[in-house]
Amino acid sequence: MACAKNRSAPQAPAVSSEPRGELKDEWSWREYPFDPTTEEQLLEADQAGNLVESHRYEFKAQLAANDRSNRELAKELASLAIDGGYCIVGIHDVKARPPTLAPVVLSGPAERVDQISSMRCDPPVFVECLEIHSASSSDVGYLVVKVPPSPLAPHMVDGRYWARDDRTKRAFTDTEVAILIDRRERLRDSAKSELEAYIRRDPVEAGRRHSVISMVSPCLLVLGPTPFSAPSMKTSQ
Repeated sequence: MACAKNRSAPQAPAVSSEPRGELKDEWSWREYPFDPTTEEQLLEADQAGNLVESHRYEFKAQLAANDRSNRELAKELASLAIDGGYCIVGIHDVKARPPTLAPVVLSGPAERVDQISSMRCDPPVFVECLEIHSASSSDVGYLVVKVPPSPLAPHMVDGRYWARDDRTKRAFTDTEVAILIDRRERLRDSAKSELEAYIRRDPVEAGRRHSVISMVSPCLLVLGPTPFSAPSMKTSQ
């Protein structure tokens, strides 16, 4: 699935009128969604101690160029696709210490994420990538990988379906997989029924319809958290 790659050049952050997780004193990284688009936003979150991995946020210091790293990233993307979330590359996360910003070379990672999400996940996981350039150099920065909730979930990697708990991923049990696949089929049948009902309400006579183009957004098929989701984002104490 193609990775929609956007590029953010070093510049003063624009003030947006949209309520998109604006940073404030009581803000917590665990409040979803926080959709960082500038290095300043990441720096403020870092200085406030709000960089915390959670059910919807995964941090990576870098994407190592080896098969093991590719497989682990595929599992992360598959697990995030259940309820939606972000994988941010360029944040060094060590269990014993708070996460810190660690800009990475931006040439290559977005393309690798595109290939891994398309070729390592079954079915492919759709992702959107945003490159945030660092003020220190236009060659380095952070890669924000947004993973929308997938109507095709669960996704398989290495013969297993992957879920995400509060901060880590795990393999689904056979029972959980069966429930999720049944849910996916019911959502598809529901969307088909709604579309057929819409066509039946069409006031134009069937013989006069030259063409009908129907589009159903995949997002409409995602009705909410799965039965196996971790609790919704909590405010860090």
